[in-house]
Amino acid sequence: MSKELEELAFLNGLRDDLKQFESKNIYRCPCCEKIQEWDDVNYNPEENTYTCPHCKETFNEIELEHINALDYFVDMFITYKSLNNKEI
Repeated sequence: MSKELEELAFLNGLRDDLKQFESKNIYRCPCCEKIQEWDDVNYNPEENTYTCPHCKETFNEIELEHINALDYFVDMFITYKSLNNKEI
């Protein structure tokens, strides 16, 4: 994949992820560390467990880390820097 296409894919992903912050229900999976929006389909209220839609691991709801916009930008900056360092 060309560098321009990689950057475009990264920026499109960033745009889509930022749209999630409108709802303010953004969490990080304690298993795969993916940032995601809360999804009632993956929540079991009887057991207070949540199943990650990415890694499919099930864990206690309190293990989810609430993410704010600053946390997200720090993650994206670290990802961006690591992508750029690979090319040096």
